[in-house]
Amino acid sequence: MFYEGVFEWDKTTQGNILGSFYYGYIFTNIIGGWVSDKLGGRKSFIASIAVLSLLTLLNPLASLQGPLYLFIVRFLQGVSQGAGMPLMNILSARWAGHSERAFLLGVAYGGFTIAAFITNPVCAFICTNFGWSYIFYITGGLGIVWCLVSYFLIYDWPEEHPRISKEELEFLQKNRAIHPLAQNTNKKIIIPWKSILLSGPLNTLYFVHFCTLWGFVTLNMYIPQYFKEILKMDIATNGTLSSIPFLGMLILHWLTGSIFDSMRRRNFCSVTNLRKGFNTFGLSFFTLSLCLISLIPCTDNTLEIILIFTLTSFWEVAIVGGYIFSIFELAPRFAGLLTGISNTFGVIPGFLCPTLVGYLTQNGKPEEWYLVFYIAAALGGLGALVYLIFGSSELQPWADIQSETKVAEMQVLQQKLIPEDRNQNPLANQEQVNS
Repeated sequence: MFYEGVFEWDKTTQGNILGSFYYGYIFTNIIGGWVSDKLGGRKSFIASIAVLSLLTLLNPLASLQGPLYLFIVRFLQGVSQGAGMPLMNILSARWAGHSERAFLLGVAYGGFTIAAFITNPVCAFICTNFGWSYIFYITGGLGIVWCLVSYFLIYDWPEEHPRISKEELEFLQKNRAIHPLAQNTNKKIIIPWKSILLSGPLNTLYFVHFCTLWGFVTLNMYIPQYFKEILKMDIATNGTLSSIPFLGMLILHWLTGSIFDSMRRRNFCSVTNLRKGFNTFGLSFFTLSLCLISLIPCTDNTLEIILIFTLTSFWEVAIVGGYIFSIFELAPRFAGLLTGISNTFGVIPGFLCPTLVGYLTQNGKPEEWYLVFYIAAALGGLGALVYLIFGSSELQPWADIQSETKVAEMQVLQQKLIPEDRNQNPLANQEQVNS
């Protein structure tokens, strides 16, 4: 859409189409989180990606019919992915021990960064050599293949996996955030809505997520357009260079998880202070990098500008080591639901940012783009400050499941022991028959 081609849509139309995915995404996050806490994640997650992939295949046809049809298809894609996203966290709560959770979640969420890194150059190549429609056919087809493979590889609980080793199973049973006995008790799970809505640490997390995702949406959507309008890059060069910042994000994504887990195992400090430190460092560096862009003249400084954009990747330090995974410490039992609520706040920039950027960059001048980056920088700095003051990773009293887990374990143990005692004591059996 940023280059002359089949469609000549103005910036307002482009912004509406880019934002349409997030209009749908915002509706199903909380529902998806609630379903994942109640029913598990495997089949729901795979179904979500399957629908998303099928709708991706329809993008070229919808585009030819007109902007409204493409808006509807992308809206439905957002609905599908919104329902599936919280399922990642609920599966992680079951499959990751606390001492390795940051790294494993960094690997899992790193898939988004890998996609952003690969998409720009690969899609530029596909578009140049085969045509723009094949971008959607190939990515949609790969999504279908992923669903078929994942059906045989993903399981809701470690206890259900037929190929898990005894050592890994024992480790997860001792160190995971959620125990199946606590999830599957006959007692009806009552969601403490009042406590959730009034929780200071959770509301802080939601606010910081909004601020951080505004920056990510700005970079993810508009680096190619900035390179095209301000640096005058052709489509092939743009596709390659636009991916460089995401390579930095990917490296930091995995590296931060390892460092965080190592410091946590050594009890370097409390988890709350550890997360505050990572969050403050990552968002502060991100904010400073965006502010530096306006200080470098655009002419003959392409390399410097790309390097500064790459420095914005330090926001990954805040994502992996900072606020976002504190859900597992605050309320692991409701990780799916709370992820859905958090993502609902985080997705708001997805439709506000394109509208604002389209309005601010009508003429494509550097000064207009600098304002876009200043807004993202200001929100990043505000998020760092708010989490430093109000953030927490302490288990909330209304989310403590340890006592219920112990009760459930005792119930299961009693059910196993009573039949054995009766078989070993024929008199007890005879007395039960006579009575």
